[in-house]
Amino acid sequence: MSFVKSLTAAGVFALSAVAAQAADLAPPPPPLPPPVEFGGWYIRGDVGVASYSTSQWTQPVTGLGAGDQLLFGGFIQKSIQEPAFIDAGIGYQFNQWFRVDATAEYRTSVGLRGVFEEKVFTPNCAGPGLDCAFLGQNIYPGQLQSSVFLVNAYADLGTWYNVTPFVGAGLGFVRHSISGVSDSGFAWNGSAFDQNGNPNGALTPVALSPIQDHTKTNFAWALMAGLAYNVTPNLKLEVGYRYMNLGDVPSSTIHCICGQVFPGFRVKEITSNEFRIGMRWMFGEVAQVAPVYPVPEQPIVRKY
Repeated sequence: MSFVKSLTAAGVFALSAVAAQAADLAPPPPPLPPPVEFGGWYIRGDVGVASYSTSQWTQPVTGLGAGDQLLFGGFIQKSIQEPAFIDAGIGYQFNQWFRVDATAEYRTSVGLRGVFEEKVFTPNCAGPGLDCAFLGQNIYPGQLQSSVFLVNAYADLGTWYNVTPFVGAGLGFVRHSISGVSDSGFAWNGSAFDQNGNPNGALTPVALSPIQDHTKTNFAWALMAGLAYNVTPNLKLEVGYRYMNLGDVPSSTIHCICGQVFPGFRVKEITSNEFRIGMRWMFGEVAQVAPVYPVPEQPIVRKY
Protein backbone atom coordinates (compact mmCIF):
# COMPACT_ATOMS: atom_id res chain seq x y z
CA MET A 1 0.00 0.00 0.00
CA SER A 2 2.84 2.35 0.86
CA PHE A 3 4.38 1.53 -2.56
CA VAL A 4 1.22 2.67 -4.35
CA LYS A 5 1.11 5.89 -2.33
CA SER A 6 4.73 6.57 -3.16
CA LEU A 7 4.12 5.94 -6.88
CA THR A 8 1.07 8.22 -6.88
CA ALA A 9 2.98 10.98 -5.12
CA ALA A 10 5.80 10.71 -7.67
CA GLY A 11 3.34 10.97 -10.56
CA VAL A 12 1.68 14.04 -9.10
CA PHE A 13 5.09 15.67 -8.59
CA ALA A 14 6.12 14.91 -12.20
CA LEU A 15 2.86 16.33 -13.63
CA SER A 16 3.26 19.44 -11.50
CA ALA A 17 6.82 19.95 -12.81
CA VAL A 18 5.68 19.57 -16.43
CA ALA A 19 2.83 22.06 -15.87
CA ALA A 20 5.20 24.57 -14.27
CA GLN A 21 7.63 24.24 -17.18
CA ALA A 22 4.80 24.75 -19.70
CA ALA A 23 3.67 27.84 -17.82
CA ASP A 24 7.15 29.33 -18.24
CA LEU A 25 6.94 29.02 -22.07
CA ALA A 26 5.44 31.82 -24.25
CA PRO A 27 2.12 31.12 -25.98
CA PRO A 28 2.44 29.79 -29.51
CA PRO A 29 2.57 32.46 -32.24
CA PRO A 30 -0.55 33.12 -34.29
CA PRO A 31 -0.71 31.28 -37.59
CA LEU A 32 0.79 33.05 -40.58
CA PRO A 33 -1.79 34.60 -42.90
CA PRO A 34 -2.51 32.93 -46.20
CA PRO A 35 -0.32 34.12 -49.09
CA VAL A 36 -1.60 37.25 -50.85
CA GLU A 37 -2.04 37.07 -54.59
CA PHE A 38 -0.93 40.16 -56.49
CA GLY A 39 -1.51 41.05 -60.10
CA GLY A 40 -4.46 42.35 -62.02
CA TRP A 41 -5.62 44.49 -64.90
CA TYR A 42 -6.49 48.15 -64.50
CA ILE A 43 -7.61 51.10 -66.60
CA ARG A 44 -6.43 54.66 -66.15
CA GLY A 45 -7.15 58.22 -67.23
CA ASP A 46 -5.23 61.46 -66.73
CA VAL A 47 -5.50 65.17 -67.45
CA GLY A 48 -2.76 67.76 -67.20
CA VAL A 49 -0.96 70.81 -68.51
CA ALA A 50 2.45 71.08 -70.18
CA SER A 51 5.09 73.75 -70.70
CA TYR A 52 7.04 73.39 -73.96
CA SER A 53 10.61 74.48 -74.59
CA THR A 54 12.90 73.99 -77.58
CA SER A 55 16.64 73.93 -78.04
CA GLN A 56 16.70 75.60 -81.45
CA TRP A 57 14.73 76.76 -84.49
CA THR A 58 16.58 76.44 -87.78
CA GLN A 59 16.13 77.25 -91.47
CA PRO A 60 18.78 76.96 -94.20
CA VAL A 61 19.81 80.14 -96.03
CA THR A 62 19.76 79.52 -99.78
CA GLY A 63 20.14 81.54 -102.96
CA LEU A 64 23.44 83.25 -102.07
CA GLY A 65 25.74 84.20 -104.93
CA ALA A 66 29.51 83.92 -105.11
CA GLY A 67 30.06 87.47 -103.85
CA ASP A 68 27.33 87.53 -101.19
CA GLN A 69 28.45 87.83 -97.57
CA LEU A 70 25.96 86.39 -95.09
CA LEU A 71 26.20 88.61 -92.01
CA PHE A 72 23.39 86.91 -90.12
CA GLY A 73 20.85 84.19 -90.74
CA GLY A 74 18.67 82.82 -87.93
CA PHE A 75 15.57 83.15 -85.80
CA ILE A 76 15.34 86.30 -83.68
CA GLN A 77 11.96 85.38 -82.14
CA LYS A 78 10.37 81.99 -81.35
CA SER A 79 7.51 80.87 -79.14
CA ILE A 80 5.17 77.93 -78.50
CA GLN A 81 2.10 78.11 -76.28
CA GLU A 82 1.33 75.67 -73.46
CA PRO A 83 -1.05 72.78 -74.23
CA ALA A 84 -3.44 70.82 -72.04
CA PHE A 85 -3.74 67.06 -72.51
CA ILE A 86 -5.92 64.07 -71.71
CA ASP A 87 -5.01 60.39 -71.89
CA ALA A 88 -6.47 56.94 -71.34
CA GLY A 89 -4.81 53.57 -71.02
CA ILE A 90 -4.81 49.99 -69.80
CA GLY A 91 -2.23 48.29 -67.62
CA TYR A 92 -1.29 45.34 -65.45
CA GLN A 93 -0.16 45.33 -61.81
CA PHE A 94 2.34 42.46 -61.50
CA ASN A 95 2.91 42.80 -57.76
CA GLN A 96 2.93 45.45 -55.07
CA TRP A 97 6.16 46.91 -56.52
CA PHE A 98 5.83 46.86 -60.31
CA ARG A 99 3.22 47.73 -62.96
CA VAL A 100 3.13 48.48 -66.69
CA ASP A 101 0.58 50.31 -68.83
CA ALA A 102 0.05 51.62 -72.35
CA THR A 103 -1.54 55.05 -72.91
CA ALA A 104 -2.87 57.11 -75.81
CA GLU A 105 -2.82 60.87 -75.30
CA TYR A 106 -4.37 63.86 -77.09
CA ARG A 107 -2.86 67.35 -76.74
CA THR A 108 -4.72 70.54 -77.54
CA SER A 109 -3.67 72.59 -80.54
CA VAL A 110 -1.39 75.49 -79.61
CA GLY A 111 0.01 78.48 -81.46
CA LEU A 112 3.63 78.73 -82.51
CA ARG A 113 5.44 81.69 -84.06
CA GLY A 114 8.94 82.30 -85.34
CA VAL A 115 10.65 85.30 -86.95
CA PHE A 116 13.59 84.51 -89.22
CA GLU A 117 16.04 87.26 -90.18
CA GLU A 118 18.62 87.29 -92.97
CA LYS A 119 21.24 90.01 -93.46
CA VAL A 120 23.48 89.99 -96.58
CA PHE A 121 26.09 92.40 -97.91
CA THR A 122 27.34 92.16 -101.49
CA PRO A 123 30.24 94.40 -102.54
CA ASN A 124 30.33 95.68 -106.11
CA CYS A 125 26.98 94.05 -106.84
CA ALA A 126 26.03 96.64 -109.47
CA GLY A 127 29.52 97.57 -110.63
CA PRO A 128 32.74 98.90 -109.10
CA GLY A 129 31.99 100.75 -105.86
CA LEU A 130 28.24 99.97 -106.06
CA ASP A 131 27.43 97.74 -103.12
CA CYS A 132 24.20 96.06 -102.05
CA ALA A 133 22.84 95.73 -98.52
CA PHE A 134 19.87 93.43 -97.84
CA LEU A 135 17.81 92.72 -94.71
CA GLY A 136 14.84 90.36 -94.84
CA GLN A 137 12.45 89.03 -92.21
CA ASN A 138 10.04 86.12 -92.54
CA ILE A 139 7.27 85.73 -89.96
CA TYR A 140 5.89 82.20 -89.51
CA PRO A 141 2.72 81.84 -87.41
CA GLY A 142 0.96 78.48 -87.20
CA GLN A 143 -0.66 75.77 -85.07
CA LEU A 144 0.82 72.61 -83.56
CA GLN A 145 -1.19 69.60 -82.37
CA SER A 146 0.42 66.44 -81.00
CA SER A 147 -0.74 62.94 -80.09
CA VAL A 148 1.43 60.70 -77.91
CA PHE A 149 1.45 56.90 -77.53
CA LEU A 150 3.58 55.43 -74.72
CA VAL A 151 4.33 52.16 -72.95
CA ASN A 152 5.15 53.00 -69.32
CA ALA A 153 6.77 51.03 -66.50
CA TYR A 154 6.43 52.08 -62.85
CA ALA A 155 8.14 51.11 -59.61
CA ASP A 156 5.90 51.56 -56.53
CA LEU A 157 8.10 52.29 -53.53
CA GLY A 158 5.92 51.11 -50.65
CA THR A 159 2.71 52.30 -49.02
CA TRP A 160 2.36 54.44 -45.91
CA TYR A 161 -1.06 55.61 -44.66
CA ASN A 162 -2.57 54.65 -48.06
CA VAL A 163 -0.03 56.80 -49.96
CA THR A 164 2.38 55.16 -52.42
CA PRO A 165 5.25 57.13 -54.00
CA PHE A 166 6.32 55.92 -57.43
CA VAL A 167 8.80 56.56 -60.24
CA GLY A 168 8.51 55.51 -63.87
CA ALA A 169 9.71 55.77 -67.45
CA GLY A 170 7.96 55.57 -70.81
CA LEU A 171 8.90 54.88 -74.44
CA GLY A 172 6.82 55.35 -77.56
CA PHE A 173 6.14 57.78 -80.37
CA VAL A 174 4.50 61.15 -80.98
CA ARG A 175 2.62 62.36 -84.04
CA HIS A 176 3.04 66.11 -84.67
CA SER A 177 0.69 67.98 -87.01
CA ILE A 178 1.68 71.51 -87.97
CA SER A 179 -1.01 73.47 -89.78
CA GLY A 180 -2.17 76.96 -90.70
CA VAL A 181 1.40 78.17 -91.22
CA SER A 182 2.03 81.19 -93.42
CA ASP A 183 5.01 83.27 -94.49
CA SER A 184 4.97 87.06 -94.51
CA GLY A 185 7.40 89.84 -93.68
CA PHE A 186 9.51 92.38 -95.58
CA ALA A 187 12.58 92.82 -97.78
CA TRP A 188 14.78 95.87 -97.17
CA ASN A 189 17.35 96.85 -99.81
CA GLY A 190 19.99 99.55 -100.01
CA SER A 191 23.58 100.30 -100.90
CA ALA A 192 24.90 100.19 -97.29
CA PHE A 193 23.83 99.56 -93.71
CA ASP A 194 23.20 102.56 -91.47
CA GLN A 195 24.30 102.91 -87.85
CA ASN A 196 21.25 100.89 -86.73
CA GLY A 197 22.17 97.99 -88.99
CA ASN A 198 19.38 98.65 -91.51
CA PRO A 199 19.79 99.16 -95.27
CA ASN A 200 19.60 102.76 -96.38
CA GLY A 201 17.12 102.03 -99.16
CA ALA A 202 13.47 101.07 -99.61
CA LEU A 203 11.50 98.57 -97.50
CA THR A 204 9.11 96.30 -99.42
CA PRO A 205 6.43 94.12 -97.73
CA VAL A 206 6.50 90.43 -98.60
CA ALA A 207 3.20 88.98 -99.79
CA LEU A 208 1.50 86.45 -97.49
CA SER A 209 2.26 82.91 -98.64
CA PRO A 210 0.38 79.94 -97.10
CA ILE A 211 2.51 76.89 -96.28
CA GLN A 212 1.13 73.37 -96.74
CA ASP A 213 0.21 71.42 -93.59
CA HIS A 214 2.71 68.79 -92.50
CA THR A 215 2.73 65.71 -90.24
CA LYS A 216 5.78 64.11 -88.62
CA THR A 217 6.10 61.03 -86.36
CA ASN A 218 8.97 60.94 -83.87
CA PHE A 219 10.35 58.71 -81.15
CA ALA A 220 9.28 59.97 -77.69
CA TRP A 221 10.36 59.17 -74.14
CA ALA A 222 9.34 60.24 -70.66
CA LEU A 223 10.37 60.16 -66.99
CA MET A 224 7.75 60.33 -64.21
CA ALA A 225 7.44 60.63 -60.45
CA GLY A 226 4.44 61.09 -58.19
CA LEU A 227 2.16 59.87 -55.43
CA ALA A 228 -0.82 57.48 -55.54
CA TYR A 229 -3.54 57.50 -52.88
CA ASN A 230 -5.77 54.50 -52.17
CA VAL A 231 -9.27 55.95 -52.25
CA THR A 232 -10.53 52.36 -52.05
CA PRO A 233 -8.66 49.07 -52.58
CA ASN A 234 -9.67 49.28 -56.26
CA LEU A 235 -9.52 53.05 -56.91
CA LYS A 236 -6.23 55.00 -56.91
CA LEU A 237 -5.83 58.76 -57.20
CA GLU A 238 -2.51 59.87 -58.76
CA VAL A 239 -0.75 63.24 -58.90
CA GLY A 240 2.63 63.54 -60.54
CA TYR A 241 5.29 65.28 -62.60
CA ARG A 242 6.45 64.15 -66.04
CA TYR A 243 9.33 65.19 -68.28
CA MET A 244 8.94 64.37 -71.98
CA ASN A 245 11.13 64.60 -75.06
CA LEU A 246 9.00 64.93 -78.20
CA GLY A 247 11.62 65.29 -80.93
CA ASP A 248 11.60 67.73 -83.87
CA VAL A 249 8.77 69.44 -85.78
CA PRO A 250 9.48 70.49 -89.41
CA SER A 251 7.32 72.64 -91.65
CA SER A 252 6.67 72.00 -95.33
CA THR A 253 8.68 73.62 -98.12
CA ILE A 254 7.85 77.31 -98.56
CA HIS A 255 6.43 78.22 -101.99
CA CYS A 256 6.53 82.01 -102.07
CA ILE A 257 3.94 83.93 -104.07
CA CYS A 258 6.95 85.73 -105.55
CA GLY A 259 7.70 82.51 -107.41
CA GLN A 260 10.68 81.35 -105.36
CA VAL A 261 10.89 78.16 -103.31
CA PHE A 262 12.63 78.04 -99.91
CA PRO A 263 13.36 75.21 -97.46
CA GLY A 264 10.97 75.04 -94.53
CA PHE A 265 11.93 75.73 -90.93
CA ARG A 266 12.42 73.16 -88.17
CA VAL A 267 11.59 73.37 -84.46
CA LYS A 268 14.24 71.15 -82.88
CA GLU A 269 14.10 69.02 -79.74
CA ILE A 270 10.76 69.91 -78.14
CA THR A 271 10.77 69.07 -74.43
CA SER A 272 7.88 69.32 -72.00
CA ASN A 273 7.59 69.79 -68.23
CA GLU A 274 4.17 68.56 -67.12
CA PHE A 275 1.84 68.29 -64.15
CA ARG A 276 -0.91 65.66 -64.31
CA ILE A 277 -3.64 64.18 -62.15
CA GLY A 278 -5.46 60.92 -62.82
CA MET A 279 -7.28 57.84 -61.57
CA ARG A 280 -6.63 54.11 -61.80
CA TRP A 281 -9.32 51.46 -61.40
CA MET A 282 -8.25 47.89 -60.57
CA PHE A 283 -10.54 45.15 -61.89
CA GLY A 284 -11.78 42.39 -59.62
CA GLU A 285 -11.35 41.91 -55.89
CA VAL A 286 -8.11 43.42 -54.63
CA ALA A 287 -6.52 41.76 -51.60
CA GLN A 288 -4.83 43.85 -48.97
CA VAL A 289 -1.18 43.27 -48.17
CA ALA A 290 -1.14 40.79 -45.31
CA PRO A 291 0.83 41.74 -42.20
CA VAL A 292 3.75 39.58 -41.18
CA TYR A 293 3.70 38.61 -37.52
CA PRO A 294 7.05 38.37 -35.72
CA VAL A 295 7.82 34.97 -34.30
CA PRO A 296 8.48 35.35 -30.56
CA GLU A 297 11.72 33.95 -29.28
CA GLN A 298 11.43 30.80 -27.21
CA PRO A 299 12.86 31.15 -23.71
CA ILE A 300 15.79 29.02 -22.75
CA VAL A 301 14.69 26.46 -20.16
CA ARG A 302 17.37 24.91 -18.03
CA LYS A 303 16.80 21.71 -16.21
CA TYR A 304 18.37 21.43 -12.80
